[in-house]
Amino acid sequence: MKRRTKRVNRRQYNFVLILLILLSAISAYLGLDLAADKVRASQAMLSPLGDMNVVEVERIVEKPVAVETLNSDILDLVDYIHTKESTKGKNTNPNALHNYCKSLGKSNEYGYGGMRLKMCFDSEKAAKAWVTLWLAEKLETFNGNVGMTLCYYNLGEKITNCSYAEGYGH
Repeated sequence: MKRRTKRVNRRQYNFVLILLILLSAISAYLGLDLAADKVRASQAMLSPLGDMNVVEVERIVEKPVAVETLNSDILDLVDYIHTKESTKGKNTNPNALHNYCKSLGKSNEYGYGGMRLKMCFDSEKAAKAWVTLWLAEKLETFNGNVGMTLCYYNLGEKITNCSYAEGYGH
């Protein structure tokens, strides 16, 4: 693993912590202990008390299959998207993505990928994991700007305000 150091602020600390938790949960779910030593070593180097240098954590490339996070804001966004995209799977429009996926024995009640890509996941849990990971990454990219993150999710445009984001009450 190539070492690269940088100053870490609280937002970066939280983002790295979320990724570490996801990595740990995925490893545990898959019955692997491959990342445990890296996670423990990296966690020992993190401190919320001040700026410090840390070793950058490697990203995993496997599909996320379990979601465990301490950030309730991200979970609120996931819930908001779930409601907006499919009324939490209750929308009966036969042309909707979640119903298309359901007809294939799969799931995507979050609109992830849209009708153009028609992405379907093996389970609702896997779909939620992908959306959660996507949101965590984009919130970091957009410096915590929830409006821009939601607009980008819905429209693919980097704008700070759109009708999709206006209903989010946080």
